[in-house]
Amino acid sequence: MATHLRIHLGKERELYEHPPLVPAAEQARVFTAPDWADAHLLRMLAPANHVGFLLQLGYFQISQRFYVATRYHAADIAYVAQQVGLGADDFAAARFIMPTSSSSVSNWASAGSRRPPQTGSTRRPCA
Repeated sequence: MATHLRIHLGKERELYEHPPLVPAAEQARVFTAPDWADAHLLRMLAPANHVGFLLQLGYFQISQRFYVATRYHAADIAYVAQQVGLGADDFAAARFIMPTSSSSVSNWASAGSRRPPQTGSTRRPCA
C-alpha cells in the first residue's frame, strides 16, 4: 500500500508552524488555568514560566499541537502576562523551554487538557 505524504510549502507551512490566532473575546476561555494545572504552576519558580505554560496549554487545547515559544502571538503573551501579574516584556520567549521528556509532556498534556472547556466547569482565571 502506497502512502502519500503531503508536504506543505510557502504560506501553508507558515500557518502550520504558528499557533492559532485567538480572538480577544476568546482569550479568557482559552488561557484559563484548569484546576489540575495548579500543581504544575506551583512547581515553577519563575513567574514568566507560568506565562509560557499557560500559553502552550491554551494553544494545545485548540490545535492539539505544541509550538515554539518564539512564535507565540504578542497579544496572547500580553493577556496571559497581565493575568499572572507581569508585563508582556517580562516573558522572554527565547528562554522558555517546554519539558522535553516524553513522560513530563504526556503527563500534563493528558491530565485533562484535551477536553474542551464546558460551561460551569472548574476552570478558573490564572494567577
